[in-house]
Amino acid sequence: LQKYATTSDEDVQWMQLLEEQVLKWTTQVDNTPMLKTRGIINMTPNELNNLLLDCERVQEYNKCSLGKKDICAFHPLCGGEAKIVEHVMQIPIVGGKVETLSLTHSRPLVDDNAGFVIVSRSVKKKLNDTVGNPCFSISSLRSIAGTKKTELTTLTSISLPIPKFLMHRVAFYGADDFFCNLRKIT
Repeated sequence: LQKYATTSDEDVQWMQLLEEQVLKWTTQVDNTPMLKTRGIINMTPNELNNLLLDCERVQEYNKCSLGKKDICAFHPLCGGEAKIVEHVMQIPIVGGKVETLSLTHSRPLVDDNAGFVIVSRSVKKKLNDTVGNPCFSISSLRSIAGTKKTELTTLTSISLPIPKFLMHRVAFYGADDFFCNLRKIT
């Protein structure tokens, strides 16, 4: 979004859309449903990165979270940080709980002022455990030139223990709620 430093009418309309709405796309990759979201958050990439990695603040933006804690942290790693995180969530609309143990890595983009990328992947707790609902997500936090705003783009696998016909509805609800709550913090 570096081009938005110049303000044509089309650019202004696009920025307003991304500030007010959450754009959502679904697709399937190797039989795994995927959700891509995009919107603008009114905080810097550094502020948003710190918020998303702070386990104590998860319920500010994820109302479905029942708790999240760092198990092990590795600092610094490739100019960023990596940690193992345990998270328990209530599934919206249909109920039920999902417990995950994930490896999460955040690092700055090539230009330190450009933003961050956060990658998270479910892992096994023990060698013989199966991952009940393996999932991954990739979040791009890109700075918008001349502002203290971030374009947030996420790509997430949708892997919930619910019927397939409800998956998109629950995923869209969760995405809207996530962006809405992030925007309230700012």
